[in-house]
Parts: sequence; structure tokens; C-alpha cells
Amino acid sequence: MTTPHFILALAAGAAFLAWLGVSAYVVAGRALHDARQRRLERAASGAGLSRRAVLRAAADPSLPPELSRRLAFEAAATLGPARLAARASSHRTELGKWRRIEALRILALVDEATALPLLDAALRGDEDVAAVSAGILGGLRSDAAARVLARALEDSNVPAHRLAAYLDAYGRELLDVVGSLAAEESPARRYWGVTLLSRYAGREQTLQRLCAAAADADSNVRAAAAEALGTVPDGGIDALRLLVRDPAWFVRAHAARALAARRAPSLGTTVAPLLGDDSWWVRSAAKDALTSLGTAAAAAVAPYLEDADGFARNGAVEVLERVGVVDAVLGEAALEPYDLRKRNYARAIIHASGAAYFAAIERAAPELREPLLALGDRVEQAA
Repeated sequence: MTTPHFILALAAGAAFLAWLGVSAYVVAGRALHDARQRRLERAASGAGLSRRAVLRAAADPSLPPELSRRLAFEAAATLGPARLAARASSHRTELGKWRRIEALRILALVDEATALPLLDAALRGDEDVAAVSAGILGGLRSDAAARVLARALEDSNVPAHRLAAYLDAYGRELLDVVGSLAAEESPARRYWGVTLLSRYAGREQTLQRLCAAAADADSNVRAAAAEALGTVPDGGIDALRLLVRDPAWFVRAHAARALAARRAPSLGTTVAPLLGDDSWWVRSAAKDALTSLGTAAAAAVAPYLEDADGFARNGAVEVLERVGVVDAVLGEAALEPYDLRKRNYARAIIHASGAAYFAAIERAAPELREPLLALGDRVEQAA
């Protein structure tokens, strides 16, 4: 056998052995999976698994709910109510921590009333146990579990936004729980209550609560109210008009975007003054909101082309540029240089932003560039 043939034979042999290895791995993995399923099926009927295996399976959140519940009752019967509750209430070691988590899952399935106080306490303890407890409460989908999550929003070892996400993901209505949160004494709790109210935006009582929150003493709550008012189908525009003039810049920004989301008829005249706001974020929100009007924004922003504030002038030109008005106005004025109205409009744009003028020349068709340059010369001479 020549050397090339020997090398090819070795390669073929290695490939065959690799194929055998992969095949054995797949077959063994499938066999283990099938064995586990058969054991779980036997366990669901009350037999076949060791006590330890039943406990582990009962606490497995990936199993179908009905199977988890049956296994949980078997595990609870094996441990006994008192021992299960004791194991779910505290831990000292790392192993004890995971057994506590296991017990909390099982107890929540078989005896929610006993589990809720223990889950409530767990939210304020070890971070791992707190995180799992929040997930268990979110999965229970009961009013009582929702109230436990709501109470923990300000003082648990789980981030408030995660607890709020569990409440928001409830598959059933929690308007009473959320409405109570929005009326709490704590500003942080009011903030989350108002934020969660947007899920119930079509309700009359929700609109009333959001309008009340728009006058809240806490700026974070007012910002949440502004954002939520952007989702309601009707009403609340007057509250948003007031929030556009709020002392807090982030409230003004939220209000501007909410008015844009609502396509409010007064959007242009209400938001245009924000083009000269002290805050860059507010000016940006105002430009985005006005741009959403399309060419209809021109009437609202044109007066600001000659404003004493440079931010307002630049913002007005940017909005006109975004909606295509700059190119249209300059093009018409260049082709009709004796139309005084069009020439004055073009002059205001060029004076407000030379950069916008030269950018328009770059975008223009070749045959229009010379007339546009001549327009700029005439404007300079008139000045």
C-alpha cells in the first residue's frame, strides 16, 4: 500500500470511529431522555421514583403544570406539612438554600395560603431565594400573590422593575392592586402603580388616576403619568399640555413624546416652544414629536426660524429639513426669485442655518444648484 492510500485509509477509519461515537452519544442521550420520561409518567401515577427524585421533579419549573402539581402533592405527603413548611422558611448551608427553594416551589403548589407569608419573607432575604420566590409568585397568578409582589416593590432583594414585570405579565386583571399602588404614600410605589396602569388604558377610572398623577408632587410619578397618558385612547390631552411646561426636564420630554403618540390636534403649537428648551433631551423629543406631523409641522415651527434663541432656530430648520420642507421652499424660491413670500421664507431658512442651506444644494438636482447658489447671493445682498 502506498503512503497516500495508507493516509486515506487512516482518515476513513477515523471518520468511521467519529461517526460511531456521535451515533452512540445520540442513542444514549435519547435512551436517558425516554427513561426519565417513563419515570416521570410512573411518578405522576404515584409510583416509580425515589423520594429525592420526586422532590426534585416536583420543584422543576419546566414540567407541565398538571404534572408538577401531582408531583408536588406526592412530595408534600412524603415530607409532611410541618417539615415542608420548616424547610421552606429558612436555610443555613448552600445545600439548605436549594432545598429551601425546592420546598417553596412545592408548598406554593399544594398550599398557597401557607406559602405566601414564607415567599413574602424570602423576597427580603438571600438574593437567590428572593429571585426564585418572585418567579414563584409571578406564576401563581392570584390576587393574593400579586399583593405580595406589590408590597415588596420598595424593600425586597429583587429589583423593583423585575417585580413590576411579573405584575405586568399577569394573565388576568389586577386593576385593584395596581390602582392601590398608584395611590400609595410612597413615591416609589406610586411610580410603579402609575407605570402599570398603562395596561388598563381604556378604562375611565384609569384615565382619572393618570390625570391625578399628572399633578403628583414627585417628578418621577409625573413622568410615568405622561408616558402612560400617551397610551390612552381618549382624554388626558389637557394634562399633557400642562406636563409640557413641567419644571422637570424629563417630564417635559415624556409629555412631548406622549402628545406625538396621541396625534393630538394641538401638538404643533404645544410642543414647538420646546425647540428652545434648556435641555438637549427635551429639544430632541420636541423635534421628534413635530417631525411626526410631516409637512403639517411647517406652520408650527416656521415662526421660530427668526427666534432670538439659536437652539429654537436650529431646531425649526431641522424639523423642516426632516419633513422635506427645506428642499421644497428653497427650490421654489430659486425658480421664482420674484415671489416675495417664497423668497422671505427661504431667507429665514438660510439665516437660521447655513448648514441646512448648503446641504440642500448638495441634495438638489444638478440643474437646480446654480439657481440655489444665486438665491443665497441675493439673500446676502438683501441682508
